[in-house]
Amino acid sequence: MQLHSISAADENILITNGSQNSLQLIFQEFVNKKDVVAVESPTYSMLIPLIKFLDIKVIEVPFSDDGMDVGFLEKIMKKQRISMIYTMPTFHNPTGITMSQAKREKLLQLCEQNSTIIVEDSFEEEMKYFGKAHLPIKSMDSKGIVIYLSSFSKVMSPGLRTGWIIAHKECIARLTSLKTVLDLSSNSLSQAILFHYCNSGSYELHIRKLMRVFRKRMKTALTSLKKHIPNDKASWVDPLGGFLIWLNIKTNNEINLEDHFLKYGVMVSNGNSLYFNPKSNNQIRISIAKNNENEIEEGIARIGKGISDL
Repeated sequence: MQLHSISAADENILITNGSQNSLQLIFQEFVNKKDVVAVESPTYSMLIPLIKFLDIKVIEVPFSDDGMDVGFLEKIMKKQRISMIYTMPTFHNPTGITMSQAKREKLLQLCEQNSTIIVEDSFEEEMKYFGKAHLPIKSMDSKGIVIYLSSFSKVMSPGLRTGWIIAHKECIARLTSLKTVLDLSSNSLSQAILFHYCNSGSYELHIRKLMRVFRKRMKTALTSLKKHIPNDKASWVDPLGGFLIWLNIKTNNEINLEDHFLKYGVMVSNGNSLYFNPKSNNQIRISIAKNNENEIEEGIARIGKGISDL
């Protein structure tokens, strides 16, 4: 965390069973049914069933090329009380967009003025390939209103089920009490393995290798998009890091995108599933996580052919 300018003592850290467990604890402990939570639109797919299960009221905040529309959020906060804001400011899921530094500072200022909790999910913080570094919102948090989440799932292995929360010590104490009731503790064996792995210096070597591999994949993906996707029929924002690219397809046709692209040998997920209230826009998320450079170019070429034929 020191690499990201976040300082934390033992009393500021809670080890969890991955980010989903972190979100469950936070929402159960700090949000009531009468409260209103703001989330980016689109957002992390597994947040949607969790919030619906907890029956929490949600306001969707539109997204632009440099992150959450903080101006829209400010107007909402003048009209009603927002208890919590969930954001992925760095390599956002699903868009891959990174929130600008100015917006991070404005969002923190707004939430300080309104005593609103910020939940900052930084699941891919280490995976930066291009451009200047952006400070996590938590690194600027002097009033203890930011709850920071991360995990080893994306940079190591989802099966380890090891994540963490960094927050004010009173917040951590409350979350620890709830976690003890729900599942006693996190996997000690996974933590011991990770401790020895990190302590030996292997984690730093792994991250450097990971960066080399995925930087090449992302460059291939972005080059392939420019080569194969007709720019009059689709648009996207080049990510600064992470695994994801969000493709906005410009068409007036109401079609089933999953069925359409399957005809071209590509399996995609309709972006509508990443909104609390599905949109009429045709959007798909591209991931470079599981494919090599040749597969990435071939897949994007097929997507381009499918878009051209719409």
